[in-house]
Amino acid sequence: GRTLRGVVFLSLPASIGLIFLRRPIVALLFERGFFTAGSTELVAWALLWYAIGLVGHSILEVVVRAFYAMYDTWTPVTVGVIAMSLNVVFSLVFAVGFSRLGLPPHGGLALANSLATALEVVVLLLLIRKRLGGLGFRRLRRGLVGSAVASVVMAVGLWFWIGITAGANVWLSGLGGVFLGASLYWAIAFATGVPEARQLPRMVLSRWL
Repeated sequence: GRTLRGVVFLSLPASIGLIFLRRPIVALLFERGFFTAGSTELVAWALLWYAIGLVGHSILEVVVRAFYAMYDTWTPVTVGVIAMSLNVVFSLVFAVGFSRLGLPPHGGLALANSLATALEVVVLLLLIRKRLGGLGFRRLRRGLVGSAVASVVMAVGLWFWIGITAGANVWLSGLGGVFLGASLYWAIAFATGVPEARQLPRMVLSRWL
């Protein structure tokens, strides 16, 4: 339970940061030479839909390892194959749907991956919950609610930041946005009593001092 809460604590702000800062981040990392502003838009479009599934991908890694720890490889592999098949179906449906809406179809492929992964995680969580007799969600609730509140505040802050820095240097909009988003998230998570937020300063200080 603690591991799951920690994964959500880290992956949730990362997902929101990528959603709102996708353009300046991609431009900062890749936009040079033959990688033009148009290329940035295409990559940022796919990144938007992949970022939505980041939390699901992160949780999946933990849940699968939990099954492996119980010497059960059959269950995650079976569910994974089904999810992969759904991914193919979703890819065809969403790519066509995006095209009909006049949107770049490769975004539909990214959304298909995120949705299939989310369904895979839900199924695996239900199965492991049944096997273990629970996942301790009551103990997780406070941390998860605090992370959710902090994420909303972070999203609002980044939304304003992107508007304010529109047309500014990507170093300012990108790195400044990362600093602002991380600061807002940690501050609100700390204020709402998320255990990981309170442990983070001690972990950083113990590592560097």
